[in-house]
Amino acid sequence: MDSRHAMTKHLLNLEGQLQGSPWLAGRSYSLADLTWACTLLRLEETGWLEYYCKELELVAIPKYYDRLKREKNWYPAIDSVQSPTIIKATKALKYALENDKRLSSLLYS
Repeated sequence: MDSRHAMTKHLLNLEGQLQGSPWLAGRSYSLADLTWACTLLRLEETGWLEYYCKELELVAIPKYYDRLKREKNWYPAIDSVQSPTIIKATKALKYALENDKRLSSLLYS
């Protein structure tokens, strides 16, 4: 099983778990949600979150990710410890993808 197939399975499972519930443990934000916050952030930084959401027609995950980013724990757990190297690389990747459509095709096809 390749990594795209594995991530597809994980995201479809997450999408299903979020049906009718704002958080993974039901009505309460939990450590499980914080764990997914890290994964979704990395997918967003590399452009894969947008790819999977479009490709798999995910509806609950983008809403869930927005809720995660509004949580009071987001800044101390995620934003305050962002690596300058990752921030720089994320910006460089975004710039490269916007300016070279061949790169986008190579990565996401």
